[in-house]
Amino acid sequence: MGNWAAPGIGDVGSYQVSGNCFVVGNETTARTVTLNFISKAIIVCANADAAEITFTDETSGGAVSRTIKVPKGVHRFPIKCKSFAKNNIDMSIVVELTSIPVKSETVIPSFAAMGTIT
Repeated sequence: MGNWAAPGIGDVGSYQVSGNCFVVGNETTARTVTLNFISKAIIVCANADAAEITFTDETSGGAVSRTIKVPKGVHRFPIKCKSFAKNNIDMSIVVELTSIPVKSETVIPSFAAMGTIT
């Protein structure tokens, strides 16, 4: 038996073979979605304009969030995340999941580490 590394945030193979999906059914209720595995991408199928997805920066204590408003249609966001929220606009969401389990020590770079907006 070899010493194989467990899937982790830096494991390229976990992203290449991802394909498990988590579906948030078509509804008009605002929801917070908490995932058990890190996402590879999120696909939003908005049935009306003004659908919103909010990503929260967990490393800053939840103080920083980014909201994306999308028009009616299908939109794909290739993003690593542990959770997100949707507003009450009619939409369905499919999350492409990796095999990387979400653990308290799983660190996804903070918004501030990725860049700034001035």
